[in-house]
Amino acid sequence: RRWTVFDGPIDAIWIENMNTVLDDNMTLCLANGERIKLKQEMKCLFEVMDLAVASPATVSRIGVVYVTSTLLGWFPYVQTWSATTLDPAVPQAVKDHLLARFEALVPQGLQFQRKKCKEPVETVDIQLVMSLCALVQALFRPPKEEDRLRTGGGGGDMGVPVLKPREATGPDGALEPASYSEDELKTLKKLVDKVFAFAYIWSIGVSVQEGDWEKMDAFLKEQLMSPLDSGMP
Repeated sequence: RRWTVFDGPIDAIWIENMNTVLDDNMTLCLANGERIKLKQEMKCLFEVMDLAVASPATVSRIGVVYVTSTLLGWFPYVQTWSATTLDPAVPQAVKDHLLARFEALVPQGLQFQRKKCKEPVETVDIQLVMSLCALVQALFRPPKEEDRLRTGGGGGDMGVPVLKPREATGPDGALEPASYSEDELKTLKKLVDKVFAFAYIWSIGVSVQEGDWEKMDAFLKEQLMSPLDSGMP
């Protein structure tokens, strides 16, 4: 399929010219009388703020999905990230533990940052949460063969040695997370707490202005040291 994405406000003039494109005719009628027939594999997607100037004829021709950020929030993104993007070698018990940390700690951090601090460059909640997820994903993964070549054997980002590569299980040889003992899972949960604390500081805490650093530092120490065995100084 070939997608044409319209990202911006709808203009009352040009959107009316799209009516014949959006209905079963799939034909673009130009002002000079030329008619351009669209192929079946050509699709249109509109990402707009509102439909204030769209006529009922236009609205009836498109499938409208209205999503408000205040109702959706950032947690569905984290759930999807954990299920599809976080390294598949991470066992489900550790993923559930990590999601619990997100759900318990991130709302408090965002609330404190918004009410008590200021940002030189304003951000939105989902932006900070995406940065948090990206840092966790980069740091909490099994070691790779190319890590030593990339770092020259001198340290740096070498992955988490305790995480085992996935194993082939079943007759079809599908890769599944390796099995872990209870002690190994406890160790992994402690490690993911440390990674989460580091990523939390360098995502939610890092965007505030210099004058609020001490305030944010005190809040993070109070919030993270007790529930997380993060070893923060």
